[in-house]
Amino acid sequence: MIRDFQIALFRLRDYGKLLRRSLGRFIAFCLMLSMFTWLAIYVIPIGAAWIRVGGVRHFLDEHIPDFTLENGKLSMPKGLHLEGADYYIDINTSPENKINLEAQETRTLMALKTVVLLGDADQLIMQSEGTGIGSRYQQIRFNEISGYLNKGVLLSLTRYLYVPMVLVGIFLFVVTLIGFFFFNMVEALLGLIIARVMRVPLRYGESYRLVAYARATSTILVGLINLAGFDTELLLYPALVLDLFIFYRALQAGLVRDEEAESAQSARELSIRTAPRDAAETAVDVRDAEYNEAATGTEPTAEAEKPESGAALTPEAAENGAANTSESGEPEPQDAALPDGGAEEADKSTREDITPSDGWSF
Repeated sequence: MIRDFQIALFRLRDYGKLLRRSLGRFIAFCLMLSMFTWLAIYVIPIGAAWIRVGGVRHFLDEHIPDFTLENGKLSMPKGLHLEGADYYIDINTSPENKINLEAQETRTLMALKTVVLLGDADQLIMQSEGTGIGSRYQQIRFNEISGYLNKGVLLSLTRYLYVPMVLVGIFLFVVTLIGFFFFNMVEALLGLIIARVMRVPLRYGESYRLVAYARATSTILVGLINLAGFDTELLLYPALVLDLFIFYRALQAGLVRDEEAESAQSARELSIRTAPRDAAETAVDVRDAEYNEAATGTEPTAEAEKPESGAALTPEAAENGAANTSESGEPEPQDAALPDGGAEEADKSTREDITPSDGWSF
């Protein structure tokens, strides 16, 4: 897995090797990227805030004044006002304060802030998206709540928040994973178009895998930028451009070269396979030639060496001549003398049988 990240981040020319990874290994890679996004966007920032404020109970105890909710009316003598760069909280239960959702000040406030919480003695207005008042707010009327609630009861309920927080964390991870695979489908289609333009034979499944590996760089960069405290909402399109650029460079540096290497390897394998066959065919031709010579009874003859005139016979030759004379009683006829006085050997040794290399005999 570490090697896959090394190739995805630093070795574009080896992207062709990533296509040969198993499906399980590819899914594990996607899970790791999704988990990094989940940690960088949700878990680490929320955990850091949790540690910074000392937990939910400590935060509520320190920032929420005493209040009482009874008989459909909220009473908070000191009120509550908190304001930050992207949130605004104001709860005022005095009789003269009434929330007016149609007021221009309220509409502007909800348009500028991401989280807005407004309250009076009769209701709470909460908005969690800073896109205007529209339909992105919730209204809670106290006359619909029965029972009694104060600050002490609220603090005692914080111990039940841990299980819901864990469930919310799991839900956010599933959403992050689904979003990763869905966004990867879109990028894979764009990558397939790029491959067609480059005339690289690439299937959609291969494009899907390569895009997932190419997204490693942008995923890590966006996560680190978010951890640094910067807004990452505007980085969606730059990340898309970066992913496709890495995909394009991987096709140039890796897959095309990998295809050329495979073609060269195939040519070498073909030459290796055909070389023994040619040698075998040559051996068969030699055996056929020997067979034809044996069948016709012709053999290449070598002209005997001509002894010099007056050369003496060797002792072995004299003994052989004497033996032939004694057996037959008559000397064996000798070949006619050559003009230069030499004598030529008459009999040439012939092969009575031929045993070629293939095992045939005649």
